[in-house]
Amino acid sequence: MAPVLRCRDPQDALASISALYDAEQSEIVRVLPRAADRSQTDLDDPIAAMAGALSRELAKMPRTPSSIHYFHGTRARDVTVFARDGLMSLEAVLDAMWREVRSLAPELSENELLVLRSDLTAGRVGPSTYGTRVADSQHHGPCGHLIRDALVRPRDYGSVDYLAGAEIMIDICHAIGDRFQLDASARYIEQTTPCVVEFSAPAERLGHALSAALWYLESGLRGERTTSANWGYSGHGLAIAPTRIISVLSRQELLKSTPGGEQRQDGATR
Repeated sequence: MAPVLRCRDPQDALASISALYDAEQSEIVRVLPRAADRSQTDLDDPIAAMAGALSRELAKMPRTPSSIHYFHGTRARDVTVFARDGLMSLEAVLDAMWREVRSLAPELSENELLVLRSDLTAGRVGPSTYGTRVADSQHHGPCGHLIRDALVRPRDYGSVDYLAGAEIMIDICHAIGDRFQLDASARYIEQTTPCVVEFSAPAERLGHALSAALWYLESGLRGERTTSANWGYSGHGLAIAPTRIISVLSRQELLKSTPGGEQRQDGATR
């Protein structure tokens, strides 16, 4: 069976890439800087050119992996829900999220929340991103990062801090704060646990995914990080079945398994 493409850390990425190219890890490490230099000369897409550049350096093509593993970051009251239900689309969980909002702000009446939801959807109250996310299936997910480290150090990869919470829930909490002067955001943080869900997906758009993994490895070997490794999965509204959930890690478990992960980018521990 073909290996998977998986990037929990640089060592994991190196082992995965070595297996896909059927090349020694030492050989990958030796020629990867040359492949990076070669891909930079591509005028059309120097980031996506990385996989082809490495193939030319090794004089061999990679095998197609049996699957690609991605990492979904979020916050949840019960992290066991993902192993039981999988990852669902925004459309499938939106009503449940509003029921959770009801528990975050019990002093608000059901009618007040119904009006708020209607106004958010119609764009009559901010953030404007709520209506966009609800209306456009492109934002319905479920989504995931190819590089797990992007969930620990999002700014280094030009990404969003998904461990701070689901974007749609953050939108709702901000709207509650603006309209009712209630700090729903603080309550949401207090009542939920940040977690990372690893899941498997079909090996689609392999060239882009493999190139991102190679940029991640190339920069990691130099002790650096790069936005060129920011590649992810979008389900476009199609759920990830429970059978495709590999693991669920809390933030604490994630930091223990990530070298240097206990230090946030602003210098604070979390």
